[in-house]
Amino acid sequence: MSEWDFAFGLTGQALEDALSTGATREEWTMIAQQLEREDVVGKHCQHVFAFIDAENVPSKFWGQIEGYIYYLVDKWRGKVYALQKDHATQGWHEIAKTNDGLKEIRLMGPPAKNKVDNKIITDIRKLLGKCAPDKTCVFIVSSDSDYWDVVKELKDVGVRVVGIGEPKANVCYKELFHRFMELEEEASDESGGEDDMDYSCEPPPAWYVGGSNAYRYGVTRRGEMGTLSTW
Repeated sequence: MSEWDFAFGLTGQALEDALSTGATREEWTMIAQQLEREDVVGKHCQHVFAFIDAENVPSKFWGQIEGYIYYLVDKWRGKVYALQKDHATQGWHEIAKTNDGLKEIRLMGPPAKNKVDNKIITDIRKLLGKCAPDKTCVFIVSSDSDYWDVVKELKDVGVRVVGIGEPKANVCYKELFHRFMELEEEASDESGGEDDMDYSCEPPPAWYVGGSNAYRYGVTRRGEMGTLSTW
């Protein structure tokens, strides 16, 4: 490995500075990351929101998702959406309980086609009128191309949009984002992830049987209304 490998990918003034100063590899690694951040989320990004489709992306990917987001931004707020009685997404419930910046939205009523997708799309569109587009970045965590139109809407007004999902996502859909980050299966994950585990021997959470008002439609685990104005 060459001592100049850290300069790979730098151009213009950044490359000139890299070759003419006494910066260490570690320092230029940080500079390269900052340049990548600016390229993806913009130089003036102040508001970062993540929308996670729990019905599409298993909770076993949470570590990768969190890592990808923090690689590009330092501060963000997120919401994870699922159906109230979908016991298979209990893993996301446990994750939301231990992450203050991540609110859980459980949708009541019987299952319906694209129910979660439509709620996420609605909430994203509400966001458009509340934040300066050129200072906003939206992460959409889903492999589902149902978000195609809203991604285009965000980009058209100047919002930076980053997708996170599995490799199976539609190629044209992935190319629509400013950056699409693919989730990788864990080689050592023999169980298939916690969403695939058998919870039949465990008592279901209160929200699963409808015994808690805290998980009604649009209400978060702290009892706050799950609208974008509260975040």
